[in-house]
Amino acid sequence: MFVMQDIFDPVTDNQVAEHIMALHRNQDNLAYGTKLSQADLARYIKLAKRVNPRITKPAQDCLVRCYKSLRENKGDRGAAGVTVRQLESLVRLSEAVARVHLDPEVKREYVEEAFRLQNDTLRQAQRENIDLTPEAAETDVTDAVPGDGEMRAPKKLKVTWAEYQRIGQMLAKHLHQQSEEGRLVSEESLIGWYMEQREEVLQTEAQLFQEQNLVQLIINRMIDKDRVLVVYKQSEDHNHPEQRILVKHPNFQVGELIAGSKSLA
Repeated sequence: MFVMQDIFDPVTDNQVAEHIMALHRNQDNLAYGTKLSQADLARYIKLAKRVNPRITKPAQDCLVRCYKSLRENKGDRGAAGVTVRQLESLVRLSEAVARVHLDPEVKREYVEEAFRLQNDTLRQAQRENIDLTPEAAETDVTDAVPGDGEMRAPKKLKVTWAEYQRIGQMLAKHLHQQSEEGRLVSEESLIGWYMEQREEVLQTEAQLFQEQNLVQLIINRMIDKDRVLVVYKQSEDHNHPEQRILVKHPNFQVGELIAGSKSLA
């Protein structure tokens, strides 16, 4: 997924404004280059798809440098969060930029543009919080609140991208290890295992409840949206759906970024 940004640019904004106003005046006589008809655009796309660009040596060297730069990044992702699949994505994106130019060769500047797009997208993802309850009410309540002798789950809960990655990676790694040892893990057992890892840092009952609710919502998102976990077998007891068996998706490699709503099927 790549983020399209609407960036402020006085020159471009002025041209767009003049063009829109000219359309309203039926005086679309401003010179912005030759117009491309729908038929011409279709022919251009068809032609671009036929281009099979070859990676040049300067582009190859640039690809290696870009990949090493990603691996050396010590931000929220960490080096372990960048795998060869990011390199493969960078190669495909560089080839796509070459096709846009109808160029039979992938040049260094195409790789640099692809790297910029990839980096901008990763930074954008890291700045955004993950909304675990998109269907909930707009009221933002991020703490579990005890009341009337019972705990109430938050109406809406968000976590940082880094926190979502941390918890998600822990869960995926544990499921992978258990699968390698021939063990099946229920959702209930997975949550119990995670809570055991956190018991030293959780001091109150409210914190325990909040953390348990958090990991439950993260598991749901990893199944329903990010397709990192898979329901291997539904619970046989309808009153206890948490007894369903979960496994890591076979196409997800432990250590990779859990990158929002991308289907691994």
